[in-house]
Amino acid sequence: MYKQDVSANSGSEDIAFLPKVGKHRWLLITADWHQRIRPREVADLKRYDVKHFALPGNLGAVKMAELFDSSKK
Repeated sequence: MYKQDVSANSGSEDIAFLPKVGKHRWLLITADWHQRIRPREVADLKRYDVKHFALPGNLGAVKMAELFDSSKK
């Protein structure tokens, strides 16, 4: 899934895209490390059966993409 599938910009409310992510069984890749400890967000991830992976947000989008690309080698 790409950003345009959920919103034009980061900062979307979870409820705006989690149902779609769960329905399609996509993996949510995020820079929001706190999603795994905030009670409401943990409940929403479980509610919509969303699997997620958090990367350090301070890397920036290009570096994050490079990390995923390097795993192909």
